[in-house]
Amino acid sequence: MNLPHLFKRRTFNDSLALVLVVLLVGLWVLDSITVYKVSLAILGASIGLMERVVSFYFRKQPPSEPSAAPTP
Repeated sequence: MNLPHLFKRRTFNDSLALVLVVLLVGLWVLDSITVYKVSLAILGASIGLMERVVSFYFRKQPPSEPSAAPTP
């Protein structure tokens, strides 16, 4: 079965990040449709958590081979 790259998790951290993103988005949806009123402090902290997950997975990859010194 060919799964998209997003669903091919290699480590526990990948699985944990996926669960965290789903829970945070679910929390935001519950708050927006007023089924469950979430504290503003929790919503503010969830934005920071989401930012950390996104910045971890979309950071710039280091170069695969060392770069040579530029020639003048």
